[in-house]
Amino acid sequence: MGKKTRVGFVAIAIFFVVIAGVKGQISPGDLAEPHAHLEGISNCTKCHLLGKNVSGEKCLECHKLLKSRVDAGKGYHTSSEVKGKECIECHSDHHGRKFELIRFDTEQFDHDLTGYTLEGKHAGTQCKDCHKKENIQLADARDKKYTYLGLDQVCLSCHEDYHQESLGKDCISCHGFEKFKPAEKFDHADSKFKLVGKHQDVACDKCHKTVISNGKEMQQFTGLQFASCVNCHEDVHNNRFGQNCAECHTEESFKKIRGIETFDHSATGFLLEGKHVNVQCKKCHTGSYTEPVKHDLCADCH
Repeated sequence: MGKKTRVGFVAIAIFFVVIAGVKGQISPGDLAEPHAHLEGISNCTKCHLLGKNVSGEKCLECHKLLKSRVDAGKGYHTSSEVKGKECIECHSDHHGRKFELIRFDTEQFDHDLTGYTLEGKHAGTQCKDCHKKENIQLADARDKKYTYLGLDQVCLSCHEDYHQESLGKDCISCHGFEKFKPAEKFDHADSKFKLVGKHQDVACDKCHKTVISNGKEMQQFTGLQFASCVNCHEDVHNNRFGQNCAECHTEESFKKIRGIETFDHSATGFLLEGKHVNVQCKKCHTGSYTEPVKHDLCADCH
């Protein structure tokens, strides 16, 4: 190797040492991946004031979605934990490409400070189970690679609507946070059909059948017909007495006849006259009251 060549290598080595030293004086280290596009001397003042300080106002010039929440007084960044702090106190940079700008102890984090308290089953949920791209409602937040913003507090923004919009969106009017079933807040007395008598002992699925809607199973809670008893119950009288069952029957028991002493027997097609008027029902109706009794001939009974 000639003398000139050796001198050339030395010069190149010195050049890189000098450049590295200058870069070290200008930049304390590489920016994290989300800020990598701000690398370079020409971009320093996009974050820094003249000098070394980082301006929170400059941060919010880029982080517009967060700024809108801060301006509205919403979210964790307006809580007593954060208010008055500069962004850099929690989100320092120049620690390398792989450095996590958003870092905190997920086990100790007080979610109440966000404005949404984690109750019941939510309390044991991992952050990533809710804070994922498919749950983000705001389009501006959905494009972010790293964010905890953009979720909605409406149940259906995270949970599938089992009722397929048939019962509205106010899920917590019926459901609690501990479990989906049973709907612990629901009171049938608040519905259009109040449960009285024996109806109170009937299992929900006896009336509310599971149907297939839009290719999925769904228990039907709306659109049920209940104006008449025969909407649910078989008419064992084959409409011989009309459909106003309450004239004879109560909701306490089907077999208990209401006002049997004043029952109009002529409606059956057999008028009670003379001695027949005072005969006890069971003397003729030895089986069920719904079973026809032969009466064309006196000999049918006598």
